[in-house]
Amino acid sequence: MAHRMALAADVAELGIFVRDEDRIGGEWNAQMYRLFRMDPAHGLPSQAQWLALVHPDDRERMARSRELILSQDAGFVEHEYRVQFADGEVRWMSQRARRETIDGRSVLFGIAADVTARVLNEQALRQAHERAALSARSVGMGAWEWDSTSGISIWDDAMFRLRGIEPRPQVPDDELLAWVHPDDRDAVSVQLSAASRVLGPSACDFRVVWPDGTVRWLASRSMPLAVVDGHPTRCIGVNWDITEHVENQSVRSDELPDKRESHTQTELVARISQELRTPLQAVLGFAQMLQHEFADPTARPRTRIDPIVTAGQQLLALINDLPDLSGLQADPPPLQTHPVGAAEVVREVPRNPLDTTHQRARLLYIEDNPVNAMLVQELVASHTLLDIVIEDNGTRGVARARDMRPELVLIDMQLPDFDGFEVLRRLKADPETAQLTCVALSANAVPAYIARAMAAGFDDYWTKPIDFNEFLGALEQLFPNAVHLTPLQ
Repeated sequence: MAHRMALAADVAELGIFVRDEDRIGGEWNAQMYRLFRMDPAHGLPSQAQWLALVHPDDRERMARSRELILSQDAGFVEHEYRVQFADGEVRWMSQRARRETIDGRSVLFGIAADVTARVLNEQALRQAHERAALSARSVGMGAWEWDSTSGISIWDDAMFRLRGIEPRPQVPDDELLAWVHPDDRDAVSVQLSAASRVLGPSACDFRVVWPDGTVRWLASRSMPLAVVDGHPTRCIGVNWDITEHVENQSVRSDELPDKRESHTQTELVARISQELRTPLQAVLGFAQMLQHEFADPTARPRTRIDPIVTAGQQLLALINDLPDLSGLQADPPPLQTHPVGAAEVVREVPRNPLDTTHQRARLLYIEDNPVNAMLVQELVASHTLLDIVIEDNGTRGVARARDMRPELVLIDMQLPDFDGFEVLRRLKADPETAQLTCVALSANAVPAYIARAMAAGFDDYWTKPIDFNEFLGALEQLFPNAVHLTPLQ
């Protein structure tokens, strides 16, 4: 039996130790020596030798755990700690130990295992959740999850606030339809019933009535996460406020003269498309970043992230189709088009790789939306050798461009003080910045607007939401030695 137990411990990579505190002796199995990279030929290490391996920041906690173990005659004490080896590598260990009194002597029994992979995965997943929550909060988007088996719904705080209600620990199922506008309840009920049967993405728009009587329009998009016997058992989704878009559409359709109808429709479609792309920038951008962090497509976090990307891309495809669905046609100049970013982008000629006189090329991004700025900054910092600087308005952006003379300037077209066209005009008017490479980065993907930007003198026009591979691929064309990207399969 003892041989079998020892074999099982080796197979499980489980370290086993026994230490006789009174006789200052004990025993380690072979896995304990492997875990702590010690030579069995040198014999059992002393308490001081073993503690020297414990990470300095964890030694005080280890001392407290040891005192707790020695103070007990029954029961296990379990804790996790780091060990730091001579080469600088740090590993996480999980340990369970207890003290027993045998023949009047104090004896410690315990097991140890390397849990580094689990700890790092948990840390990465926690950071991923924090980034996703930050991006959702920044764009006013609420997220929900529903389990059809248990009937339990989980909402984040934003879901309640979109309905004018303070967040609650539980979702009151009996009140959900009561918050919906009376005229929309039947449609929402039908949509909820359909979502429990449909295997693909689902979408609907509806009104909610706040406790103070305010009426707001919400958009809802959902996607099944788990399917059993052809029926979804878990769904995730998002809500966001579209009141402004709906009201603008109604006012413009009622008030503008017939002779300006086509022009107004174009502006309306552009506005709706742009406003819908803005929250998608955060959702798709950070979701794609998480896909690259969890490269293994079978990893549990990845299986939760992929449906978000898929649903976002399907929603983006619908947004891209808005001009066609509305019957609008654009007549841009006959320029060559190349797919860059998430939509067709107009370019006059392919650009040559940029020559730089600096060891590291510099990129200036003029962007006032903190989520967009954070996403691009993290993409560039994680996957390129470029130095990136962010400025949040046109005035500071133009001044910084003159000071640093970057190899590339990315310009958001909607800035708080003046638009991207004015940024470009000021840069081109100054001999110090006239030759800078300037690329528009905008959520406005209407061809006529893109053509106007190219005619104004932009070197290129990239659209939001940013497609991870396409964005870095475009940077790679400009800086072929500065981008280190492994495309996601």
